[in-house]
Amino acid sequence: MVDWIGKNVTWIFSGVGVAIIGAILSLLFKRRRTESSKQEQTSGDNSTNVQVGGDVTGNVSVENIQGDKVEGDKTVIHNPGISGEHVKLGDGYREAGRACERRNDHEGAKRYYNLALNINPDDYNALANLAWIEHKDGKTEVAKMLIDKVCKAKPEKDRFQDLRYRIYNGIKSLR
Repeated sequence: MVDWIGKNVTWIFSGVGVAIIGAILSLLFKRRRTESSKQEQTSGDNSTNVQVGGDVTGNVSVENIQGDKVEGDKTVIHNPGISGEHVKLGDGYREAGRACERRNDHEGAKRYYNLALNINPDDYNALANLAWIEHKDGKTEVAKMLIDKVCKAKPEKDRFQDLRYRIYNGIKSLR
């Protein structure tokens, strides 16, 4: 084998040899990657699971709402009697609102923030985010009313006070 490599060294390291060796190596590594990244989900009756192949921010990723269900790391039916699960559901709606906001989908963001607030009216992060979207959409009086409610409830939060300052002074950038 060593003699053969010595006699064919120029051919092995020419373009053709490198291409063949590269193809063999890529096939070997491609198989390993596919087998090692196999994902599996188990769900119960009437459950809907969502599998994400990229980065997810927050505890719940909400991308699709069907009726009164939200798909994320857990599907929860809207029932005010289950408070712990609903806080998590509200957090998911708020994160979905933030995702819409990053895509400049203000109507989608408003819809999700309002869904979060329907579940937890004391979600001051969702309320502040909604105030900011209303402000950016030119609904200054609505934005002022919302941010005043937030700042009254949480006067110690600098982030909320900063948003209030920006809304009242017509600043439409967070930078």
